Amino acid sequence: MSEEYVVSHDQVRGPWVQGRSGRLFYLQDPRPEYVDVRDVAHALANLCRYTGHTRAFFSVAQHCVLVSRTCDPEHARDGLVHDAAEAYVADLSAPVKSLLPEYRALEHRVATAVAAHFGVTWPPPPCVRLADRRVFLAEARDLMGPPVALPYPGDPAPAELVVEPWSPTEAAVRFLQRYGELWDGRL
Repeated sequence: MSEEYVVSHDQVRGPWVQGRSGRLFYLQDPRPEYVDVRDVAHALANLCRYTGHTRAFFSVAQHCVLVSRTCDPEHARDGLVHDAAEAYVADLSAPVKSLLPEYRALEHRVATAVAAHFGVTWPPPPCVRLADRRVFLAEARDLMGPPVALPYPGDPAPAELVVEPWSPTEAAVRFLQRYGELWDGRL
């Protein structure tokens, strides 16, 4: 007997993702008020970057903290939440995303709502994209096997940090601590 997986959805607002808090985030109707920073921290802390191809578990939350600390201070908020939409749509590798235009459109809609919740710009400013690339290069150097084709010609220097993975619990705590620093302690 075959069982079909039924997607959780609301008859009016469509499919949804339930955060750890119990709050629902409607994917076809993403709104800033559906976002909870604690849900974002928890989910990103439990998502492994690079589809798990690292020497140890390395979370999206830790990556976001590192980007926030690497970019220009006036854009540290943008850096911390630049991947926050992945709390609701997961972290797909760039090669997979390039094959899924519908996913990219969904991710953009969700990211726009998430950015509005946090009061940051979407897409992120160029300095955040630069910090993201610099942190990526440091992560690849410290967490993955020997790079076959990295860095690419024209890449910036890797961020000046040594990447040591945090546990999911530590990553969530540090994400929320950084959030508290940048948003004056508000949760």
